[in-house]
Amino acid sequence: MADSSHEISVDNAIGAGTSTQSSSARSLSRVEPPQGESALFSGESVLNILKLIFAGAPLSEVLTIIAQLVEAQGKGMFCTIWLLDKEGGYVHCATAPSLPGFITQWGRTPVGPDGACCGTAVYRREPVYSTDILSDPLWDSYRHLVEPYGVRAVWARPLFSSEGKALGTFAILYRKVGSPSATDLQLIENASHIAGIAIERHINETELRRSEAFLAEAQRLSSTGSFAWRVETGEITWSEELYRIFEFDRNVPVTLELIGSRVHPEDIPMLNDMIDRARGSGSDFEYEHRLQMSNHSVKYLHLVGHGRRDRDGRLVYIGAAQDVTEHRLSEETRTIRDGNRLSDVITRLRALFSKKETTFESLDLNEAIREVIALSLSELHRSRVILRTELADNLPLVTGDRVQLQQVVLNLLRNASDAMSSVNDRPRHIVITTEREEGDRVRLTVQDEGVGLDPQAMDRLFEAFYTTKNEGMGMGLSISRSIIERHHGRLWAAPNDGPGATFSFSIPCGLASATGARSLGVIATPAAKDAKSVQGNP
Repeated sequence: MADSSHEISVDNAIGAGTSTQSSSARSLSRVEPPQGESALFSGESVLNILKLIFAGAPLSEVLTIIAQLVEAQGKGMFCTIWLLDKEGGYVHCATAPSLPGFITQWGRTPVGPDGACCGTAVYRREPVYSTDILSDPLWDSYRHLVEPYGVRAVWARPLFSSEGKALGTFAILYRKVGSPSATDLQLIENASHIAGIAIERHINETELRRSEAFLAEAQRLSSTGSFAWRVETGEITWSEELYRIFEFDRNVPVTLELIGSRVHPEDIPMLNDMIDRARGSGSDFEYEHRLQMSNHSVKYLHLVGHGRRDRDGRLVYIGAAQDVTEHRLSEETRTIRDGNRLSDVITRLRALFSKKETTFESLDLNEAIREVIALSLSELHRSRVILRTELADNLPLVTGDRVQLQQVVLNLLRNASDAMSSVNDRPRHIVITTEREEGDRVRLTVQDEGVGLDPQAMDRLFEAFYTTKNEGMGMGLSISRSIIERHHGRLWAAPNDGPGATFSFSIPCGLASATGARSLGVIATPAAKDAKSVQGNP
């Protein structure tokens, strides 16, 4: 049932006087034909119907009003409007205001070459006019349904959306045999156009509400909210889920200042840096920062924004923010659990250079990498690094010293982060990848988007005491090379096609290939080899 604003518009549309009856009751009992416009819809009637449509009045009510206005054009005229189902196989009557019991009695009509006038009009995608249903074969299976109403002629016109999609049928039924006149055709065309607008609007609104419901549920399940930020005006629009993540009242306007009030004090400089760079360059951004809630609990937020220009050239950011608190807390738990391994790193690195025997074991390289990442997350977070892993499923086990291999991964990860310390015009991305190679080997790759490699320095990268860092000692890659070599592997570097560089190592799988003796659980540390032997992509 429409609200009072709808009722006023209904009265205006059908020319009825004021009444205490409902809009539907008044529509059925008081219809006055419009005057002075060649028996067609009056401009005022059309305007009031359009107001009803865009005010969200029920579709059945709008279609009934249209049908009544058409019926008011002359005696012996009945109007029906039919809707096409989602599958496109049938049309069913949505309104027949002057034919009591018609909708129930008729049911639905198949879309096809023998679907009376309404089903056939949709099938042919053109009007179908039966001047006498008693002699028209289209009505052989349906004639008995309209005989109680004395119908002899039916004129049907298919309804289409603005994109040409079939929506249903508009039909006029007459008690006299005859063809539509030019005035009738104009009336049918006008009424069909308005009915099509009403139906298309209803379908679009229904689909929009359904999509919004699905999106809201998806955002709730994934703890992801969406936003839009118009940089010039400062206008910020949030989805429902983003209000929930920040724990803000939906009635409070969102501003950068309000957002800043929730950001963890230690991450305010990061927020300011993001805002300054977004305003200046208009480039995409990706950050992780913390929120400090009113009860002093902490949430972790992953933020991604895509910058574009609107039709007036003004910068607009569209993006998403995900609450990754649960994920981060699980990583921190793993960090605590693996904290005891730190002392092993020192012990086994000492063994590397003292030529003491080192214990080798069968290990999952992916698991070892995850432990290194857990230990490095805080440092990477402070450096504004976004880390992504692409670890192969069902990666074969390797045999080696777990902590020493982790030391190599940690060194490559830190080098990648350091290579991006001066990068401020793009996100700081690192990708760690594992994959199985031919020859029963496993490869690990660390790719950054930093300053890249100097071609003239490629031959010296793995030399002891050579460094490109102001505060580096030049031992990290040299030590890493020694570790990988004693695992019968190779370590190399290559520049990326775009910004940054990629460091990789490849080691064999299996106990025998790593130790050289199935029965030995330990092997002696070999002397270091020439650094140049492990450069270059194998």
